Amino acid sequence: VHTFVRLHIWGYDNGGNLVPFFSLNNYSVNVWRKLPNGNHAVQVFEAGPYTVFDSYEPLVEWENPFTKERREVHQFRAGPLNVEFGVDGIVAGAETTVKPRPMMVETLEDTLVANTRSAFVFPSPFQPEEFPKESPGKLFHWDSHYSHMSPIDTILDPGVASAPTNITLTNLVSWAPWMGMAGRPGRTFGRGVGRKISGPEALPKEILKSLERFTPQVLDIKNWGPFYDDIADYKRILQEKRKP
Repeated sequence: VHTFVRLHIWGYDNGGNLVPFFSLNNYSVNVWRKLPNGNHAVQVFEAGPYTVFDSYEPLVEWENPFTKERREVHQFRAGPLNVEFGVDGIVAGAETTVKPRPMMVETLEDTLVANTRSAFVFPSPFQPEEFPKESPGKLFHWDSHYSHMSPIDTILDPGVASAPTNITLTNLVSWAPWMGMAGRPGRTFGRGVGRKISGPEALPKEILKSLERFTPQVLDIKNWGPFYDDIADYKRILQEKRKP
């Protein structure tokens, strides 16, 4: 199952209005299987090359609006992430930064709306004592809220294995280490809209080119390689640069 969400991201430093930062093309390949207990497990392979805000122009260097420093962009990629869905709830693997909890399911005329919320906090991999420039603080906060909207008749049809779905996402996340915020108060705010798609060939050509250029692994998950975490990878890069 393929999904695409176009995410626009702003910065908020606990004062004033949101400041446009950049956009992100989040493309996800999701491999589903039914479990013996009747639940469904999914492995998620996702990537999201950054672009200039509200543009398809690839972003490789970014000027931080708060610090005025130019920073090299570290492209987003993660997975495989493991999640199990069942009638008793959702169980996300330890490696995931989204821990979804179901909210009330609603029906609006011919549409079913399934909502989830997630609030997750963990010790920052970039502690300020070791990484004063990159650290967002002692703790890393990640809040995500999804809505999935599908036609009710497809949900009720046993012959439909994967219902058409529109997706909205909002998130509130601690500063990514590559931004170089040096513990500045605040977080990024993201607003995304997308849907299930038939595959990468359905993407606008500019977006497909950015995936091919920056995160080609998501277009060939059989050769994805070992588990990948972009935050851990960025930490490794910094540590390698520090070696004598």
